Amino acid sequence: MNDEEILVTNVQNLEHVGPGCYVSVDKGNTSCWVEVKESYGALLCGEVHHELSPVDCVHKCRLNKMHFYRHSITALGCDIYCSC
Repeated sequence: MNDEEILVTNVQNLEHVGPGCYVSVDKGNTSCWVEVKESYGALLCGEVHHELSPVDCVHKCRLNKMHFYRHSITALGCDIYCSC
């Protein structure tokens, strides 16, 4: 994890996350960087950025699009990949 990544401590920190934000999403024993494209309340949809994610993510998530819940976000890419 990059020292500049913002770790998520609780779901309340995530209310501002929406289209354009980059987030790290928990995928079991790894996480993937995703650019949020759509927001449906607690459910988000985004584009997986394999070039920013660990190799484990590339093997687990071969799709380019991912649906996930806010509570599965582990870090925010604010001021690194986006300015949300």
